Amino acid sequence: MANDKPITAEEIEAEFSEYAKGIKWQVIQNHIIDEHKVNVEGEEIKAEAGNAIKAQYSQYGIPLNAEQLDPMVTQMLTDQKEVRRIAESIYERKAIDKLRELAKIKEKEISHEGWMEIVRSL
Repeated sequence: MANDKPITAEEIEAEFSEYAKGIKWQVIQNHIIDEHKVNVEGEEIKAEAGNAIKAQYSQYGIPLNAEQLDPMVTQMLTDQKEVRRIAESIYERKAIDKLRELAKIKEKEISHEGWMEIVRSL
């Protein structure tokens, strides 16, 4: 329904697997966020916006000082879609960090062929 043009049954069939994986990750992420009371504060969003702007300018070798950066961050944060995108990115990163913290890792030696079988099964 969100698309401008109609989607065919073939397109749905071709894209369903990736869509299902995305939904599955979203459910897991939301569970982690709720279960562990993960929060994103306004200052984190502001810092992330500043980091994104600095990274973009540094690609072109343009350093920014706080005087230049602050109005850009303020302008960026007037766009609610951008604020939501940044917050979602932070939530996802925090959920992954929490998973890493909680995960029990067992090291196991495996042959190259065994590894390739695992990769092919994904």
